[in-house]
Amino acid sequence: SRDPDSSRYRYWTNPIIVKQDSAKASYERTRLHLLTRVFDSSKIDLVYRRQISQGPTSLRMAAEMWKTLPQKLQFTKAGHSFEGKTLLVFGWHDPISLTTISQYMQAFPGAEIYGVYRSGHFPETEEPDQFYPVVNAFLQRNIRAK
Repeated sequence: SRDPDSSRYRYWTNPIIVKQDSAKASYERTRLHLLTRVFDSSKIDLVYRRQISQGPTSLRMAAEMWKTLPQKLQFTKAGHSFEGKTLLVFGWHDPISLTTISQYMQAFPGAEIYGVYRSGHFPETEEPDQFYPVVNAFLQRNIRAK
């Protein structure tokens, strides 16, 4: 049988369809991409609204992050590591985090690490009831009032 997602992707990348409604085509391509990044597909529109569609600044930031991320992770190979207080929070169903968490653990050997259940790449949106208490507790333990 044919993969329905690849059929939909071909449809929304078809130049005729893109020309007819480029905004809709862009939105649908992004939604298809998000299917690989979220645990619960019913939360795709929520993730899109809160994290993806925040305008050109977010798109520029994401592009810059992807351009520089490999360079920033190079310091793990050089044996350098950050010794300060660090919290690493990731979604257990995020293919990106699962492939990079060991590099982050090397780079931040003293880090507190927390995996969010039933979450993909966007735990702060997918599972805020798990994400924010962990972050708030970390901040309370590690930020001193001045």
